Amino acid sequence: MQTFFSESSGAVIHPVAITSSYSDSLTASAITWRDNKNSFLRVKIVNSGCVAVNLTIRAIGLQAAVNTMGSRVTVLTSSNLLDENSFSNPNNVVQIPRELPNAAEEMQVLVRPYSLTSFDLALDQHDPVAEI
Repeated sequence: MQTFFSESSGAVIHPVAITSSYSDSLTASAITWRDNKNSFLRVKIVNSGCVAVNLTIRAIGLQAAVNTMGSRVTVLTSSNLLDENSFSNPNNVVQIPRELPNAAEEMQVLVRPYSLTSFDLALDQHDPVAEI
């Protein structure tokens, strides 16, 4: 869980639009951040509901293009909202990282039930990250 927030120090809050016909169970935030050599737009979405939700993510005010190379999505989920890790069952709730080949400034995505999903959209390096 800590890896979802380790880059937040020094990051800039960034506006995004999340559109869905079912949003009662969704909470979202977005930041732009930079590691040693790359810049990212990170959109985190929590779905506390028991159904998967289709939605549209639209980045607002990016001056750098989204680069599919280096973009990824990580999902932290379990089949039960009350699940937790313990010493006897340390992998009850696990992160599932994967590449994001359809990364774009506007994306249609499916967010799993009972999940924290982090979309890390790699940004082209030759332009500023966002308008200030």
